Amino acid sequence: MWADKRAQKESNDQVVTLELPDITGAEIQSNREPQTQIHMSQTAVLERDNKVVAPSINIKGKISIKPFVSGEENMGLEKYNEALFPGIFQVDRMGCEDKNGYKTYFTGLDENDPSVQTLPESQKLARIRTIRQVVAFLERAVGNNFEVHPDDCMEGYGTRNDKFWENVKTFISRAPDKFDQKGNRIPTYWDTVELKLDNDGKVLDKSNPHDLVIYYAIMASGLSMVAPSLQAAMNAQGAYKFYLDQPEETADIKTEHKKLRNQAGGYLESMRLNDENRLFLMSKMVAVQGSAMYRRGGPNYTPIGQMYDDQCRYIDGEAGDGKQIAVQKFIEFYNMKIDELTRRAVIKDAAELHLIEPKGDGRLYYKNEPLGKTIDEMVEYLNSPLNEKVWIELRDKVEEDWTK
Repeated sequence: MWADKRAQKESNDQVVTLELPDITGAEIQSNREPQTQIHMSQTAVLERDNKVVAPSINIKGKISIKPFVSGEENMGLEKYNEALFPGIFQVDRMGCEDKNGYKTYFTGLDENDPSVQTLPESQKLARIRTIRQVVAFLERAVGNNFEVHPDDCMEGYGTRNDKFWENVKTFISRAPDKFDQKGNRIPTYWDTVELKLDNDGKVLDKSNPHDLVIYYAIMASGLSMVAPSLQAAMNAQGAYKFYLDQPEETADIKTEHKKLRNQAGGYLESMRLNDENRLFLMSKMVAVQGSAMYRRGGPNYTPIGQMYDDQCRYIDGEAGDGKQIAVQKFIEFYNMKIDELTRRAVIKDAAELHLIEPKGDGRLYYKNEPLGKTIDEMVEYLNSPLNEKVWIELRDKVEEDWTK
């Protein structure tokens, strides 16, 4: 289940790709006494190895987890800008893939993950260095393991002298299960990771090792109820209750959406004033309650004001598509040539009027004429001069209904 969930999220998150940040480092004195297992002779090295270096994520401002309220109906909670009922919280745990007792946790700290290994070489090395530096910090801060150090993490990389992962004890993302003498499975650190959220969300402390684990797990889709970004949450159409808020990125996304919303509003106003035909066809394409209800003549004529109002509602995400997707679709339809827009509107209504019907081969047919399996295939078919007779007959039947 986790593997499927992760695959779905990777697909939704293709819109936004975030690199793992570089590590700079703010030193935090360890409260622990010098460890006897550190066999160093030089005092300077010993002092260095008794300090824990906290990674500093290269993102300005606070990183936090916030409720995602899309504006779509959610038992009335959307009216109060809430994702959950007051007093309710949800708990998420680290996801993993289990193959015959060999577990791979979705930590974001696995240098052997395909998302790392398939990067261009320079980017891959930078990502691996970041992962190792973070793991070294976690080992020292949580695991009390001073056999690894961020400064030496790439020593011998790519050769037999690379001992980094041999010295990692706790923060290993993939490994076989271990059992005690009674045959009971020994839990790993990852099994203890728990994220508990309510409508207040959570601020992540970038110097706190456990919060850092949460951050990287979210970025790797290891925690299923938090989207790695606002954009990912918007694209997933209700799959997430929360999203990771990184201030600069979130501000850019919100600004971009407002620009597109204003652009779509300008197009709509232009159609209302100057292009009633396109306004009518657009009403068909973004229909809030079914495209066949719109008429351009006859006793059931649809007023311009109603078409305008319905398209405003569509742009605002009230027709099933989220706000971001709705605005993008609206602009895409508006920019189509009028011939293509007409064909798409005719095909859509022909399907609602059952003039076009699917058959067992997966294609849609007008009478005995196969038009195609998808809207794009049908548009292409009806656009061909060889099929002009079919197009004219289908168009005339549909347009006749538009004037009833």
